[in-house]
Amino acid sequence: MSPKATPHTSRRRLFIAAITLGILGAAALVIAKPVHKRKAPGKVTIKGCKKKKPAVVFNHKKHLALKKFGVTCKSCHHDVKGKRAEKPKCSSCHAKKQGKMDTCFKSSKKKNPFHVACIGCHTKMKSKVKKTGPTKCKQCHPK
Repeated sequence: MSPKATPHTSRRRLFIAAITLGILGAAALVIAKPVHKRKAPGKVTIKGCKKKKPAVVFNHKKHLALKKFGVTCKSCHHDVKGKRAEKPKCSSCHAKKQGKMDTCFKSSKKKNPFHVACIGCHTKMKSKVKKTGPTKCKQCHPK
């Protein structure tokens, strides 16, 4: 026969359940790091947008070393409508037509989001450092 539940044992069980859920929740937060807290890869190949030109190899590590010049993760991984982007991969959003936003399949230096961001940043950096990143097609898209 099981002992009869009293208000004291019910509260105790509820307390134990709450503590257990708290510990499990805290463990889940520690294990599942948010996108912006993950370790950036050394190099990535941007191939989600290739149409006419070869894929581009992007050196994350090299860009992370430019913090002293004001380059941060948000320089490329921008917020979307005031919220941090869930998927840090550029092609997650920029490979699909969404409203007025241009896609990365446009080769124009003024319409392709990669060209606008990368070439724009490299051009701005010329006033801070002698050698910056590529600004010509073949420098990023070697054959």
